[in-house]
Amino acid sequence: MSFSKARGASLHRSTEVRERGLHSGGPTRHPDYYLEDGNLVILVEKTLFRVFRSTFTRHSPVFRDLFSLPNPEGSTSEGMDDANPVQLSGISPVDFERLLWVLYPLNYAHPRAGTLAEWTSILSLATRWEFSSVRTLAIHHIQSLPSAFASPLSPPTPSPVSTSPDRRPSKATSTPVFPLDAILLARAYDLPRDRWLLSAYTALCTRPAPLTSAEAAGLGAEDTSRVARVREALRAREAGSRLGGYCAPTVSSAARARLSAGAGTVTGGRGVLDWSGSGRGATPAPRPATVLGTRASPFAKGSPPSTSRSPTAFPGPARLVAETFEISCL
Repeated sequence: MSFSKARGASLHRSTEVRERGLHSGGPTRHPDYYLEDGNLVILVEKTLFRVFRSTFTRHSPVFRDLFSLPNPEGSTSEGMDDANPVQLSGISPVDFERLLWVLYPLNYAHPRAGTLAEWTSILSLATRWEFSSVRTLAIHHIQSLPSAFASPLSPPTPSPVSTSPDRRPSKATSTPVFPLDAILLARAYDLPRDRWLLSAYTALCTRPAPLTSAEAAGLGAEDTSRVARVREALRAREAGSRLGGYCAPTVSSAARARLSAGAGTVTGGRGVLDWSGSGRGATPAPRPATVLGTRASPFAKGSPPSTSRSPTAFPGPARLVAETFEISCL
């Protein structure tokens, strides 16, 4: 048989196998991610993917260890063809496809994933298989999605809307990330305890409405108790402020405190301090009003302005939330 006839017969048999698999409910090839020049066939449920082995071994130590295991004598290496694919269980073809969006992007400037559900799929598999750079990318995009809570440290920045034809918009694109979603996501995938998580907890603690039963069940007993304690403390602080029971330190009180330490001068009864520390002979300089709270000013003589944030450096209610939930954004 000539080469052309043999090749034609092989292609015909291959077509028959695909059609038989389609009609019998067997595996089918993914329309976008069965790459003809790939060298690794992966089966997820009933969908075949054909990708490059080097992509997985380079970025994932889990796959690197998997493919470093020797094959039994006389056996065909897994992943060589459709008849002997690498089978991945416990995931869906949709989730695996979304991971491939990142590994084999159609447009590098505009990631195809755009919703919380899509990026969560990518984060889940990247965490499971230790794709560290993909995990970092997913966390970045999740925290950049529009949210239903504002950051207590900086104004929210809306995420840019992609107009790329490779990005397929969905109805969920404009759905914001809610505080409970952010908290549960951070807990499930061990996200950094940073200002994004602080913003979510602060939103739950400062909103007018109390936690619902569903929210309390999702948070668990410990976090629900913490939210209740913070809300009670904030209400007490607000009530004390209305009744005159809570006063912020003024310039005069700060001046008297500094004078008692022998470091400054009070003049004219208005709390003007000599911050030069040279006594009454020097020209007094006005001191800006102290911010709300009881901590010392970071602008005292000899102390440059601090650029890091400890839990006690957050403004307003966020400081109490940070201390209660042990969140530090340095």
